[in-house]
Amino acid sequence: MNIEKFNFIKEKWSKTSSWAVWKKAGERPKSNIGDISIFDINKYSELLNILNPNIIMVGLNPAERPKNLDRAWGNFHDTSSCGQDYKIRYAFEGTKYWGAYMTDLIKEHFQTKSSNLKSYLKENPQILENNKLRLFDEINDLEVKNPLLIVFGKDTYYYMEKANIHKHYKIIKIMHYSHHISKEEYRKNVLKTLEENN
Repeated sequence: MNIEKFNFIKEKWSKTSSWAVWKKAGERPKSNIGDISIFDINKYSELLNILNPNIIMVGLNPAERPKNLDRAWGNFHDTSSCGQDYKIRYAFEGTKYWGAYMTDLIKEHFQTKSSNLKSYLKENPQILENNKLRLFDEINDLEVKNPLLIVFGKDTYYYMEKANIHKHYKIIKIMHYSHHISKEEYRKNVLKTLEENN
């Protein structure tokens, strides 16, 4: 990743995307999870060597806390104490998946209840098609060939298949990080799934 490409992606997509890179946890598991100063390449020039757009992690939609998306790269870096993003950090730290690109399939529709989102998509089928095309545009901007898409949870996987995205890219479904499970068990589950399917 060079600085020109990083800045281009930042300008176009950073309000709805991010990277699987976080500051290290402090004394508490959730500490520093929302600290996006890690993306300041003037302070962290080594960041460009870590980022890996050949792996793309995809969630279904942003949660009902849009303030995170007011910040560049704020998605998946939740500042709320209720957030579960810390499990992603714990799961992938020290693995080849650290530095992956992160985005959502349905962008800019903030919803925490999957049933409400499903109803919305059922009533507005064009939304899925529009967001599929946006995802293709996003991947095209990353300039990667044959990326691996890692999707969080069965609902995301269902809509990825419904939109026939699986016909274009290799997709692996992993457990969603919102599950009521310890971070240690989440890491174990996720890495096992990836090892068995990749």
